[in-house]
Order: sequence, then C-alpha cells, then structure tokens
Amino acid sequence: MHKVSLLEISSLLASVALIGSVTAIAQEVPLLSLLIFAVALITGLILDKKSAQSPVLSPLAIISLVILGIVISLVGIKTENFFSRVLSILLIIISAKLISPKKSRDMLQIYLLNLLVLSAAAVVRWGLEFGLLVIVEAFISVTGLVFIYGSNEQQEVSITQVWHLVRWSSLMALCLVPTTVFFFLILPRPAGILFGWGGGALPKSGFSDRVTLGAVEQIKIDRSPAFRVKWLRGRPPQRPLWRGIVYDTYSQGTWEKRYKRKVDFPKIRAETVQYEILLEPTNSRYLLSLGLPVKILLKKAILVSGYTIKVRQDIPRRTLYRVESYSLPDIPADLLPSFYLGLRKEVNQQLAALAKPLVGETVLETVKAVESFLKTKFTYNLSPGKAHGDPVLYFLFTGKKGHCEYFASAMTLLLRTLGIPARIVGGYLGGDWNELGQYYLVRQSDAHAWVEAWIEDRGWVTFDPTPEASVENPLFRVKIFRLIDLFKVKWYYWVLGYDTRRQMDLARKTASLFHSIRSSDNKINFTLKAPNFKKLIPFLLIVGFILSLKIAWPYLHGRPRTWGERFVHVFQRHGYCKKSGETLQEFADRIAKDNSLLGQKALEFVKHYYLLEYGQNGKEETLNQLLKDMENELKKGDPHYGKNNITLSERRITG
Repeated sequence: MHKVSLLEISSLLASVALIGSVTAIAQEVPLLSLLIFAVALITGLILDKKSAQSPVLSPLAIISLVILGIVISLVGIKTENFFSRVLSILLIIISAKLISPKKSRDMLQIYLLNLLVLSAAAVVRWGLEFGLLVIVEAFISVTGLVFIYGSNEQQEVSITQVWHLVRWSSLMALCLVPTTVFFFLILPRPAGILFGWGGGALPKSGFSDRVTLGAVEQIKIDRSPAFRVKWLRGRPPQRPLWRGIVYDTYSQGTWEKRYKRKVDFPKIRAETVQYEILLEPTNSRYLLSLGLPVKILLKKAILVSGYTIKVRQDIPRRTLYRVESYSLPDIPADLLPSFYLGLRKEVNQQLAALAKPLVGETVLETVKAVESFLKTKFTYNLSPGKAHGDPVLYFLFTGKKGHCEYFASAMTLLLRTLGIPARIVGGYLGGDWNELGQYYLVRQSDAHAWVEAWIEDRGWVTFDPTPEASVENPLFRVKIFRLIDLFKVKWYYWVLGYDTRRQMDLARKTASLFHSIRSSDNKINFTLKAPNFKKLIPFLLIVGFILSLKIAWPYLHGRPRTWGERFVHVFQRHGYCKKSGETLQEFADRIAKDNSLLGQKALEFVKHYYLLEYGQNGKEETLNQLLKDMENELKKGDPHYGKNNITLSERRITG
C-alpha cells in the first residue's frame, strides 16, 4: 500500500497558507522581498521531495544572510515605511526557514510565522475577501498542525489514514466557530484603525475645493463602488442627485469653492427623508447628501455654504453616517445669489453673442432655453480631446463635444453672462438598486456635475444640460453579483463596523426574537430529553447571555413607544388588531366602520399624529388626551366588540 509522509503534507499545506497570507500583504512590501520569498518557497518544496534533506547553504551562511537582510531593511526606516520594513524582515525570516531542513519543531515555527503574516494582513485588509481567506487559513493551519503532531507518532501513513486525519482536523476547526462567534459578539471591535495603517480599501479621488475640467474622465470609467445608500424613511426619488460640493468661481478651466463658511441647519416646515450612507475611502472632506440636509449623525461634520456636508479631514476609511434631509425640489439661499455671478470680462464678451438669442420672457424660460440648447446642439463624449485656450470656450465654439463637466460649466457661464446667478454642483447621479438588500450601489462612474440656477421666489433650481448617456451594468443585473455585494455590506456592518451600538442593536433584536417565539406559544415544552451538557457549553453560554440581557433589558431601557405604536397598542388590548400592511389611516377607517364614535376619535388622532410626525402643527398634549379618551371609551365595554372585522383569530398583532 502506498504511503505518504505527514511532514511533507504539512509542509505543502504551510506553503499554501503562506501564499495566501503573503498575497494579502503583497502591496505593502517591496518587490525584492516578494521575489526572495518566492524563490525560497519553490526551493523549499523541491528540497522536501529529497529523502535526505540538506540545506542549500550552511546554517552559518543562512544566519548571516538573515542578519544582513534585517540590517538593510532597517536602514532609512521612518514612520511612513515602518510597517513595510517590518513585513520585509518577517519575509526574510520565513524565507530562511523554508530553505532549511524541516523537522516538527521547524514546521511549528513556520506556521507561527504564517500566523504573524496573517495578523499583519489584518491591519490593512479588512474586506470580505480577507474574511474568507482567514477561514481557509484556519482550516489549513489546523490540518497542518494535526499532521505535524501525527508525524511524531508515525512518519508515514496510508491515503485512507490521511483522509481520516483531514476529517478530524476539519471537525476541530469547526468547533472553533461557536467560541469565536461568542467572543466576537461580547467583545465589539474597537473604533479606529490599528496603528493608523490602511483601512481595507484604497482611497479614491474625491471632491476637493478645486477641480479642473477633464478630471472626471478617469473616474467615469471606474466601476468600483463609491458609496452605498440604505433608505430608512420617506419615498426615495426616481433619479437621485447626490450633492457633494458647490463651486462658485471659474478661471481658465478650473472651478474653485471660495465660499466655505459654516452655515446653520435650515428650519423649514416640510416632509423629511432619512437614509444611511456607507462611503468608501476617499481623498476628500466632502460627504454626499440628498437635497437639503437637516440633520447629520456623524461627529465633526458641519454644513457649509451651498448646504453641503464637510468634515475636518480627508476620509481614509469606510465611513458610515446617517442624514435626514428635507424632501424639497429647490434649495434655499444661504449666501446672496449675486455671489454666483462672477465671470471674467473677456469670457463674458465672447459668450454674449452666443447667449443673447437664448433669452426668454422669464428667467425660467431663459434657463430652460440654455439647457435645451446644450442638450440638442452638443455631443456627449468622455474623450473630447485637448482644448486650445479656455476649455469651456473651446467646447462651445470648436469641439462641441464633452462630458458632464463641460456641459454644466458651459450652462453656468452662459447664464452668468445673461445676469442669472448660477453655480455648478459636483456629486453623483443615480445608482444601481439592490433589491436583495434594499439599498443603492453608487459607483465612481456615476460621478456627475450639474447646474443650479437662481429663480426668484423658488430658490436654487436644479438643471442638467448633459445629454442622456446610458451606462449599462449587465453584471449587476445578475443575481449572484447583487448577492456578493450584499455580503460585502453585511461584512462591514457586522464585522468591520461592529461596535457597542451595533452590539446593543443585535442584543435588542435577539431579545425581540425570543419575545416573539414566547408570545407565539404560551407554553414551553420542558419534556424533551436534555442533551449532553458538555457538548452544549458554547451554545448554552450564548443562550444564557441572551436570556440575561432579555431579563435585564426592560429595567435598563424601559419600553419607549412612538405615538403610532401606543395608538396600536391601546386598541390591541381591547381586540382591535392592526393587520399586516395596513396603514394607521386604514386601521382608523376600519375602526370607524365598526364604531362611529370611537372611529371619529381614532381618525382625529391619526390626523394630529401625521401633523406632528411631519413637523407641522401636531401637539403631543392633543395626542395624549385623545389616547386617554379612546382608552376610556374602550373600557366601557362597547357592544360592537368582536363583530364585523374583529375576530378572535385577529387578537394578535399581525403588522
């Protein structure tokens, strides 16, 4: 029967593990270190095939080369390259071990060194791909260690015995999962980046205070994610424009934001929408938002002129923030509109003849005429060619083709020539909707520029002079790609972004789950035979923690309810149960059909609740009094209970 060496298999598995972990840090180390490692890895695999292992170099020569490599790596070390130099030293030590004779002790050292490399990779690689790599590395390492310890008892075994050891090692690796998950749940990930290096993704170009025409060309061909938007409240727009920065000053093909003062959050009586944005790393201090922000849940975020969001420093890592915005078609003024009339005299003179025929009877007609002129007479092109002189003038009079920056810039300058305040806005247009996760995926290629023109009695009105350019994304239509992207989002939410707040959210949801299970069956079955307690220790620890939190939670947190929940709860206790998918208005209408007096109060409550919810004239005192009146009416024992739409089977909340 053919037999194989357990130590050789362990060495092969160690090589596979090293390839994975070194690949994860490949971008952080010099090319020379990677070449040395690759040569040593191949040499070590060749030597493993020889019956009598002999080193390529003498031990003294290997030690001397290692010391020399460490000294060279330490020369010129600085804070900026410290991490890279340490990794180089680690690869040099691993290379020395790979070309040396390998006994059980040496193999244990190689696996330990691989663990150090994987730990170093965790500093700079936090994506879903790295998470999968860690899982694979864990199985490989456990299997390799089992083979090492097995080789101490029997150096060579049959293929059948090898598969037997593989099954046992896989089972051992699986047993690590519950313990790992348990400690991960009770020990949330600390905020910030370890040692300040990396963030799991490289920063992309973002919006700065100055932008030159043509900068968007490289971004438009980049299909990588820019940010994702999870909708929380309100109706999402069909064609969302994600505002990033408002530029005010133009000069020779360059737009600049000179007015950067902080502004107060507007106070307007209007409906609001709420959404959460997961922003990829970017070399920018400007965040994305929709419409007119009224509230930002992010530390050190401020609102600047143009009603856009800015932070104090560039964003080096994925950032999650929540925004509440007014659902308004137009933006009010925070500066005098005349600030957005600046134009160089020579540009004004050249554009005057082109702009004059576009003047309409009203300002709005003029703006629409300019927009239509650009959309119909010019061509969208991502490669307009090199401009001679001013890029916008070249676009209007010679090239007549360009991308969104050229169209928006041309419209802004034409309007200013006619004395109409106008400004250019940089941001993103649209996004791919992922119905699996209920969020938008907005890519770098969705970067866009458009125009806001000042219309008296309305404010800053949005116009987009760029012709429609259909950008197909067939891959995202395939369900598997939407599913992969959803996994990436969940990885960030529940692994990378797992903090104290999310820990408490998870505990709350788990407690709600146990509550729903208990409420769905008033009796708990204690007649089942108890399993082996020792095998269930990890599971029981998790269950005990959740149950303890469930018992303590009402005392620590109380039971806060919104006015809508309190309304539903009052009627639930007396047999009126809200159906699944039924709005409060529909619920109140159904109550009115059953009991006119009670329904009248319910309809009045819903009316005042909507007024309060959407920031109008609703008063909490009125809602509280109506609740008391309805509860008193319900307690009288109205004879209509149990009739019409109310049945005993509906005495449980279904929505």
